[in-house]
Amino acid sequence: GTCAEATTVFGPHCCVKCSICGDNEMLKLKAKAGTTNGSPFTCFSAQAWLNSPAAKKDKKSCRKGRKVWAKRCCAADAAAKRAKAKAKAKAKAMARAKARAMAER
Repeated sequence: GTCAEATTVFGPHCCVKCSICGDNEMLKLKAKAGTTNGSPFTCFSAQAWLNSPAAKKDKKSCRKGRKVWAKRCCAADAAAKRAKAKAKAKAKAMARAKARAMAER
């Protein structure tokens, strides 16, 4: 692909000053973030608004936007999900091993 295509695909995830999502999360571009005057708007639109001159007038708008939209608009990327699942499985295995060791005493 071209640089322009890459910017179109990845720009909303890494090239904005105010990102709704954290480091190990991806913005769900087409997910419904909410409604304004009865019209739905996407998470992509919400993030674009947070980076607009109108939103930048309020220095707290980025933090407020994250609080409102992160749960609806963000998804952990696959690598982060795998790492979290692996850590959870390891913790369970350690707990089982500890329980067996205690039972053998």
